[in-house]
Amino acid sequence: MQYTNRYQQAFTAIKAPETTALMISYLPDEHFGETAARVLKVQWILANEPKDDRRFRGSVDFSRVEEMRAERARCATLTCDEAEAIFEAIAPLISEIATETEKKHAIALAIQAVRLPHGERGDTIKALLSIAPQAARAKLVLNQILSGETIPFDVVQAGINNVFEDAKNHTWILNEGWQLKAWLLLLPFTDHPAQLVDIVAALPTRQREPHFLEELIRASESVQTPEIDEALFKLAENDGAFYTNHAWRDAVRRRGTPTSARRYLDLVIEGKIDGRDSWHMSREIAGLLSTHSELRDYAYGLLKDGISPKAALLASAVAEGNDPDGLLLLVELETRLQRPLISWQTIRGAVTEHVPSEHWRGAFDVLPVAATELRRKLLAMTTDGGPHDSAARVLREIDRVRDESGAPEDEPRHPDLASGKPWPILVADPDAEDGG
Repeated sequence: MQYTNRYQQAFTAIKAPETTALMISYLPDEHFGETAARVLKVQWILANEPKDDRRFRGSVDFSRVEEMRAERARCATLTCDEAEAIFEAIAPLISEIATETEKKHAIALAIQAVRLPHGERGDTIKALLSIAPQAARAKLVLNQILSGETIPFDVVQAGINNVFEDAKNHTWILNEGWQLKAWLLLLPFTDHPAQLVDIVAALPTRQREPHFLEELIRASESVQTPEIDEALFKLAENDGAFYTNHAWRDAVRRRGTPTSARRYLDLVIEGKIDGRDSWHMSREIAGLLSTHSELRDYAYGLLKDGISPKAALLASAVAEGNDPDGLLLLVELETRLQRPLISWQTIRGAVTEHVPSEHWRGAFDVLPVAATELRRKLLAMTTDGGPHDSAARVLREIDRVRDESGAPEDEPRHPDLASGKPWPILVADPDAEDGG
């Protein structure tokens, strides 16, 4: 096997017509045919698909499944020479007179072939699935998914059932768990993905734990459908342990829909998602607020009404953003609660922007952003300029930022001359001696 892998690596690196012809000639070979098919598959992928270096080695990359599905929907008959050659080699290996060894070889070839564009081969693949052992069948279905096929739910459900049947005679199967996980992570890509909730609910207690299901949860991130949204939340409704699982929280937060973001924020407010690390949690919520304007309006409304039990956390999330309206809201809250909520990062984020440097790689320039309306509103909110005047404090900090980073040319020095309010507000020094 070690030498076979070395041959595979060598032939994969030699991208030439002669290599392709040689690999095709070896496809029927019982001992080298699978390796030859793998060389053809890898060479085609390297030549035709983008490379993603961010993927963790060993994990399945489902990130292009929706793109591949769309491409297959546009042209279901699309195929490639490599897939045609492999399926040509498969045909005599699954005939009525084929031996068990030949059938096993056909399945090994098919696992590689279906990862490539392979046209419409429903009957052939159905025949292969009917003779493939459970573990090999999971690999075959996985590569069908990666090539853009939507799998019938019954196929995956049957695979899961087969795992439990096999486990009756081999207890190690469930103890190790990898065969079951191989089928579970395929559930989001079936034609009825919402049914994954029922499948999970029927699992034994140990296999129903969030930690065991993390591969399934991460796989769901690559399917952007309302059914998966609902399924993820339903998993947590059935078992509150999901609320503390980072993979589940990441998957829900990354759904990218206003509905999922609102439901996530509501779970935080209700205390079901516990933010023991308040700084990390506030940054997570800030990311959602910056992405979804409707959610931002909702959170601001909760803070204005003073009805949120997580007001401090919401305020911290608003402070992480670069939103002028959010800054004004924090000024109101500081005045009402008489407690500091606004950091210098919040203020600077609202009146400057970071632009990648033209001269230094990885560096950025800090440029001023016009804040005429923000400064005008802040001036109207000022009182006596004293230590409890939050609006005045923010205005002074903006002036310091302008002194350091410059000001837009069209931004006046005085926030609002027409208002008649003086700026800066001069405050008597309580420690100064009376000169009279």
